[in-house]
Amino acid sequence: MITSRNQKWGDIKSLTLGAFTEPESIDFIRKALGIKDGSQENEIKNLAETLQHFPLALQQAVAYIKERDIALKNVGLKFEISDYLKRYKEEAEKLLDFKFPKDSDNSYTKTTFITWRITIDKIKDNPEYGQQAKEILDIIAYIAPDNIPAKMFLGVERNEEKLGDAIQLLKQYSMINPGEEQSSVNIHRLVQQVTRIELEKQGKDKVVKKTFELLEESFPYGSDKLEDYAKKRQLLLHLEAFLSHIDDWLEKNPLEKQTIEKYYLVNLLIWIGDGYFDLDPRRQKKSLERVLPIIKKHYGSDHFQAAITLANLGIAYGALGDPQKAKELLERALPILKKHYSPDHFEVAKLLANLGNAYGYLGNYKKQKELLERALLTFEKHYGTGHPEVARTLISLGTAYRALGNPQKAKELLEWALPILKKHYGSDHFEVAKLLTNLGIAYGALGDPQKEKELLEQALTIKEKYYNSDHFEVAITLTNLGISHVDLGDYKKQKELLERALAIKKKHYRPDHFEVARTLVNLGNSYRVLGNPQKAKELLEQALAIRKKHYGLDHFEVVKLLATLGIVYGTFGDHQKAKELFERALAIKEKHYGFGHFQVAKLLANLGIAYGALGDHKKQEELLEQALPIFEKHYGPDHPEVAKLLAELDDV
Repeated sequence: MITSRNQKWGDIKSLTLGAFTEPESIDFIRKALGIKDGSQENEIKNLAETLQHFPLALQQAVAYIKERDIALKNVGLKFEISDYLKRYKEEAEKLLDFKFPKDSDNSYTKTTFITWRITIDKIKDNPEYGQQAKEILDIIAYIAPDNIPAKMFLGVERNEEKLGDAIQLLKQYSMINPGEEQSSVNIHRLVQQVTRIELEKQGKDKVVKKTFELLEESFPYGSDKLEDYAKKRQLLLHLEAFLSHIDDWLEKNPLEKQTIEKYYLVNLLIWIGDGYFDLDPRRQKKSLERVLPIIKKHYGSDHFQAAITLANLGIAYGALGDPQKAKELLERALPILKKHYSPDHFEVAKLLANLGNAYGYLGNYKKQKELLERALLTFEKHYGTGHPEVARTLISLGTAYRALGNPQKAKELLEWALPILKKHYGSDHFEVAKLLTNLGIAYGALGDPQKEKELLEQALTIKEKYYNSDHFEVAITLTNLGISHVDLGDYKKQKELLERALAIKKKHYRPDHFEVARTLVNLGNSYRVLGNPQKAKELLEQALAIRKKHYGLDHFEVVKLLATLGIVYGTFGDHQKAKELFERALAIKEKHYGFGHFQVAKLLANLGIAYGALGDHKKQEELLEQALPIFEKHYGPDHPEVAKLLAELDDV
C-alpha cells in the first residue's frame, strides 16, 4: 500500500481518505489514550475540533500527550488533553511539528509540517502552474475555508484556462477540495493554519496585501443587481475571515495601527456593511458603528465619507425599527453632504429620501411627502425619469400618499414605478417585491382585496426566495397578506399569517416596537371576528400602550386604534365606552383626512351604531346618512359595504 497526497496514479486503483468524522475522531482519541470511561468528553471533542479531525495531527497530539504524561508522572503530576489544548493556543507550530518518539508504536515519522512542506515543494516544482498554485494557497490561508469562488483568483492568473490548471494542481495534491457551489473550492482549516504559520516566519505583508486587492476586485460594492447580491453573500464570510486576521495583526503590531486602520480596516468594514444591507441590518449596524470613529480619526468628522457612513448607519437603524435614531443620524449627515457636494446634488437627494422615510415611520407623513418630492425633482433632473432611484422615491411617495388618505394617488405612483424596476432589475428582484407589497396595500385600501391578495402573494414568493423565511421583510408582507384576508372573509387564514408575522417581528425588533403593535392590532381584529373579544381586547390594549409610548397620546396612529377598541367594547355591550372612544377618534380623523374621506365615514357609521344601541335612534340616523354618500362615492353604489350601511338605515 502506498500513501500519498498526490491523487494522480494512472491506472492504479486509489482509495480517497479524507478527515475523520467526529465519532471516528473521538473513538481514535479514546483508544489511543486508553480512556475507557465517559470522562473528558468535552476535552476530547474540543481536541478533535481544534485539529479539524485531521488524522495525522490527532496522532501527533495523542503521542505528545502520552509522552508528556509519562515524563510528568516522575514528579507526581499528569498531562491531560486540557493541558495540550492550552499549550496549542500558544505553541501551535511546535506541537504540529512534534516528532514522534523513536519508541512510539507509530512507524510513520513525518509530522504535519514536514508533510505540508514536502507537498508544497512538489507543487512549486511544477514549471507551468506551480508558482500560481502556491500563491493561491497562500491567499486562501487568510479567508474562510469553505465556498471560495475560484474566479476570485483571476487577479493571480488572468488566463482562465491557466487558472483552472493551477487550481487543479492544488486539488491533485489534496491541498484543496471542490466546494458545494459550482466553481468554488474548500480547504481544510489545519492546512490554512500551517500555511499561515509558515508565512508569519517568511513575512506575510505581500500575501495580505494581495488578498485584500483580490477581495476588493471581487466584491461588487454598491451594486444592487440580483446576481451581485449573490456574490456579496458568498464573499461576506471571506471578508469577515480576512478581517479577523487583520484584527490579529493589529493586536500584535500596535505601531502599525495607523497604516492597518487606514489601508485595510476602513474599506473592509464599509464593504461588510454594504454586504449586510437589507440582509442583516444588525450586522450592518455593527460594522458601520465600528468604522465611523476610524473614519473620523483619519479624515475628520466633516469628511464626506463620514457623512455617507452616518447615512448608511441611519438606514440600518431604520431597518431595525428605530426611526428616531435614523432621523438623528441622517440629519447629522445632511449639512456635511450639502457642503461637500451642493444642495441639489443627487447624493443629497438620496439622503433626503431616506430622511423622508424616517419621518414617515415617525408618523409625520406630510414632512415625508415634502422631502420625497424634493428628492424626486433632483433624481429626475440627474438620472431621467426611468431610473431605479426615481422608482424607489415614487414607492416611498406612494406610501406617504396612502398614509395621508389618498390610496388612489399611491396606486398611480406605484404603477408608474413598477415597469421601471422590472426593466432595471427583472421581475423576481426583492425591490420589485417591496413595490408589489405596497401596491397590494393600495388596492386593498381602494376596496379590491382579491387584487391585493394576488400582489402580496407574488411579493411573498420573491421575498421568501431571497431572504430567509424568518426575515423581517417577509413578516411585513405576511402582515399585509393577513389583512387582505379580512375583506375576503377568511379570518382563520388571517390569524395564521399574522401569528407567523408576529413571531418574526418580536424577534427582529422587540416586543414593544411599533411594528409589533401593528400586527397586534390586526391580530386583535382577527380574534374579534372569530368570536373571542376578550383576546382581541387584550391584544389591542397591548398595541395601544406601545403606540402611545411611540407616537404620543393624540397621534393619528393612536386614534385609529381607539376606534378599533371602540368596536370591541361594543361587542362586549359597553356601548357608552364605545361611543366615547369613537368620538375621541372622530375629531382627529376629520382633521387628518378631511370630512369627506371614507375612513371618516366608517367612523361615523360605527358611532351611529353606538348611538342606536344606547337608544338615540335620531342621532344614529343622522350619522349614518352623513356616512352614506361618502361610502357610495368611495366604493360605488353596488358595493357590499354600501349595502350593509343601507341595511343599518332600514333598521332605524
